[in-house]
Amino acid sequence: MGIKNIFSFLLIIVISTLGMAQNQKYIGLDIGPKVDWYRLATGGSRPYSPSLNLHNPIGASFGIIGGIKIDNKILLETAIIKSDFRTNIDIINEDGKRYFVNTPINTFTSYMIPFNFNFIKPIQKKYDTHYWYSGIGITTLVKKKLGLDQTYISPEVFVDENDLTQGSIQYTITGNDFDADLIMFNLNAGYQYPLNEGIMINVSMQLRAGVAGNNFFDLTYKTPQYSAIQNTIYTSGSGIQFNIGFRYFIENEDI
Repeated sequence: MGIKNIFSFLLIIVISTLGMAQNQKYIGLDIGPKVDWYRLATGGSRPYSPSLNLHNPIGASFGIIGGIKIDNKILLETAIIKSDFRTNIDIINEDGKRYFVNTPINTFTSYMIPFNFNFIKPIQKKYDTHYWYSGIGITTLVKKKLGLDQTYISPEVFVDENDLTQGSIQYTITGNDFDADLIMFNLNAGYQYPLNEGIMINVSMQLRAGVAGNNFFDLTYKTPQYSAIQNTIYTSGSGIQFNIGFRYFIENEDI
């Protein structure tokens, strides 16, 4: 079953459920660390050389949340999440020397819009009810701002008067763009702890897998005494995100 068919089926369930359900609308805030996965392009016409190490650093995201809880069984949720996508690099020349070790490259900034469908598992405690939930969703990106195409030069290395071919070490970012809009499939899991009747602490995790679109950019670098080498780095938006925040329930409504 394709993704469109899955969400069409879920939409039918939601519409049929809303007509006879008790709905609780809420808003909230989330903040937390995330990791985005980048890879070297190794096929097709893209240039490739085993001369870069990629690191997936821990970044951060911040989001405004809105949703509906249906009969304490289903959570429908969306958000606007500000997110910076980046990767870190090591440059390795032909004699094994490393330059720009663990240097961050900010590839683009965007706002992620997730749409999540979660099932709730209430756990009755002595004095209150806690909630575990899990589910699926999709995430799209809006208002993408690309990183700059430019050259970065390190401090000059020692220049030997008998070998003037030595000089600065540099890398250049070019061709930073998308081949299509990024769409990601989400797997969600979370826990909600009630502070009072209207506010819950929310702790959650979201695993994202890119299903459409990629962000590509080319990185060309020159090190002393060696020819320039080019690699292509890309992400499909896959990664993992952890959140902590709160949910404020605006109203209870019987429909």
